[in-house]
Amino acid sequence: MKSLIQQAIARPQERADAAGRKARECPAPVPALDTNEEELRKLQAGLKIHVRVVGCGRSGARSADLCSEEVDSTLVDPYALTVEGEPLDVAPLAPQISVTLDKDGWPANERKILQPFDETDLLFLTTSLADSSGCHLAEFVARSTARMRRPLVISLVSTPPPEPSERPCYAGLDGLEGLRRVSDTTIVIQTEKLRDLLPEAQAAAAPRVIEELMMTAIRGIVAIGVGGPAPIHLDFVDLQTVFRNHEAALIGLGEGTSDHPADVLAEALGSLLLGPVDLQKVTGAFFQIIAGPAVTVPQATKLAWLVSTKLPVRIPSLWGMSRDQSPKSETSVKLLLILTGMEWPFVI
Repeated sequence: MKSLIQQAIARPQERADAAGRKARECPAPVPALDTNEEELRKLQAGLKIHVRVVGCGRSGARSADLCSEEVDSTLVDPYALTVEGEPLDVAPLAPQISVTLDKDGWPANERKILQPFDETDLLFLTTSLADSSGCHLAEFVARSTARMRRPLVISLVSTPPPEPSERPCYAGLDGLEGLRRVSDTTIVIQTEKLRDLLPEAQAAAAPRVIEELMMTAIRGIVAIGVGGPAPIHLDFVDLQTVFRNHEAALIGLGEGTSDHPADVLAEALGSLLLGPVDLQKVTGAFFQIIAGPAVTVPQATKLAWLVSTKLPVRIPSLWGMSRDQSPKSETSVKLLLILTGMEWPFVI
């Protein structure tokens, strides 16, 4: 978790550099294909799992930008879905769709929004529950695409910042309930608990850490369940057994070395983002092991076995392994743990 926080805090300058590079880049000419190559390309296109990441509202637009920088563009299509006239922190790098809202806060130009998502198989929606227009846009996209193709819908939302009073924070409950009804799984990142992980001087970096967490989850699910360059991965049908119709989910992160897998698991399960979870009530688990170059498949399998011993036998539990592109050490190991079936009063 510490490395993720450090990466998120260093992100603004990297984004500025990426924006400059993107402005200077020109698309390379596409070579002509013969008839056989064209037929093969059409066949591959028909087998491809179409993944869309839609950042909804102001907060979602930032996560869509991060997706366009970090996730393989051949696997994922990111979009920033924003309200026309609403000010943004920066101009989105991802393709932007601006919409107008009617008097009830719902999009008025439905076809303009839905056209890029006609053939979506896996749909990620990112927003903040503090952003009412972002929640409305996310709910609208999920509900409308379900009528066309019924994609697997995974929403990633952050809870509103804690209120200064001692009253429970009810802001965003309506948005959460709306997303819950139209999403297969809603991964909830609890802002209040996240801030407890940050030093007081870095509390303002919480939104960037939330974006990094969302991208870590998306990157892991895509790498393991869609076809990324992973030594151990699943297929899309496997992915649906964990995330289809499993409601609320929480994230745990752990890191360490392959010599001490139990410590990596203990850190993930003890994460403040998870809280005191009753593992016997979990309905599904997905976990990704991100390993350094010297970590072997048997070592990763040992960590996966340790995770499985903590979970109920009856639930779908799937995992995969990918390589860390910039490890701290040759034997470094990171564990991304997503547990589904959390109780709704608990996560908000």
